[in-house]
Amino acid sequence: MKYIEKVQQIVKEGLVDNMSPTDYLIWVAYWIGREDSCRTVSDDYAALLEQQWERAQNCRYYNMAMQVQGNVKHLYHDDYSQSISITFGEDEFVDPATTPEFQKTENKNTCIIWE
Repeated sequence: MKYIEKVQQIVKEGLVDNMSPTDYLIWVAYWIGREDSCRTVSDDYAALLEQQWERAQNCRYYNMAMQVQGNVKHLYHDDYSQSISITFGEDEFVDPATTPEFQKTENKNTCIIWE
């Protein structure tokens, strides 16, 4: 299985209670990254709209320019609230390599498999 397939499988299943520590880390990292990128894009877009709004106000026919621009102040997505980061971001990380209940073995490809 490829990395992208494994990440997609973990995110699709989303069964946090039944995940191994590694899968849980991947799931949290995916959502934190998604929320951070959403916040960045939304903030950049809001700044762009603000600049366009200011330019429209400086036009000779500013009413027409502002109608073209519209009264849009921001772009919002549910991930902007960072609910996953807030809910799970403070969880304590459990490293399987230092946790006795996980046994480490190596396969032929030198990948570590947690049993």
